[in-house]
Amino acid sequence: MATPFIGRLDRYLAGEIARPFALTLLIAALLLVLERLLRLLDMIVQSQGAPDMVWRMLAALLPHYVGLALPLGLFIGTLAAFRRLSLSSELDALFAAGIAPGRLLRPVYAMTLAVVAVSILLTAYIQPLARYTFNRLAFEATGQALGGGLTPGRFYTLPDGVTLFARGIGADGGMRGVFLHRPSQGERPAQTLTAARGQLLADPGGSRVVLDLAEGRMLRPAGDPPGAAGFERAEIPLFDSGLAAFRSRGALPREMTLRELAQTLAGAVPERVPGHMIAEVRAALHWRILYVLTFLPLPLLAVAVGPVAKRRAGLVRALVGLVIVIAYHEALQTGQSATRDGASPWLTMWPVFAGLCAIAGAFYARWRVVPR
Repeated sequence: MATPFIGRLDRYLAGEIARPFALTLLIAALLLVLERLLRLLDMIVQSQGAPDMVWRMLAALLPHYVGLALPLGLFIGTLAAFRRLSLSSELDALFAAGIAPGRLLRPVYAMTLAVVAVSILLTAYIQPLARYTFNRLAFEATGQALGGGLTPGRFYTLPDGVTLFARGIGADGGMRGVFLHRPSQGERPAQTLTAARGQLLADPGGSRVVLDLAEGRMLRPAGDPPGAAGFERAEIPLFDSGLAAFRSRGALPREMTLRELAQTLAGAVPERVPGHMIAEVRAALHWRILYVLTFLPLPLLAVAVGPVAKRRAGLVRALVGLVIVIAYHEALQTGQSATRDGASPWLTMWPVFAGLCAIAGAFYARWRVVPR
């Protein structure tokens, strides 16, 4: 086959993939952004924060949403391109001209490698920095985000000798598993409280930070008789709001670059995270590696399920491929959760990836023998 024709064929196939890929990426990212936009608007309205913070926070979330949409975009783009080529009989013409099925993978994997390069840049560097920027903006946008200045699993000594601990902290600053001890001061007795949920808020005047607790128990002072009393809601004044400052980056695995995750696991920076969070660091590192590797088998599966048999141009094969991709993502997320709980990623996450490779290879091998 003449070389100029091969060059035009590569460009043609790449164009056929690029259009549905870009459209899928745009739609998926837009839907994700709109869902978060409503939540951010609600947060800003309730706390009377600056409206422009919404757009700055959405911009910080864009790398995360683009990363979520990239695998689906590549899969659907390749599937849609080969389905259209099959329905228009262009695949039949290519096979009749002596073009082997494997030869058609050249432009597909040229695009895949470009997407892989983007995904490496996103997961290794851009997403961690953007996630930290989002948390910092949430901290600055409203007093309700003050909890973002804390790191889960650590005891903090606040002004006036107050000790605060939270087992978990969400992106919006909401705390879970809260412990608070405030020593006696003057006529005020000492206080020791635990609560299922908590949030650091600015008081209406904005001069002090208040800890809003829910579903908790408070240890009675020694004079009461000893014991504990339950409460549904309690607000504990803590310190001047001007003393609150956002934490430095790197305290949470999601905000650490790929290199920082590897260094933490290797013990090069042992004080970066508490010991009980090492499993979470390990899960984050393996997930980012598997996320990048996931792009490699996806085109094989898409090329195999995209083409349709003549007179049976249904969507069953395409839907089966889409279900496989979604099930893989859910299984990988489950494996990541198990790894956070202390399981080995080689038993919980890597077998899921191996399963996707085996399924994609089997589908492609069958299509290559009998291309349809």
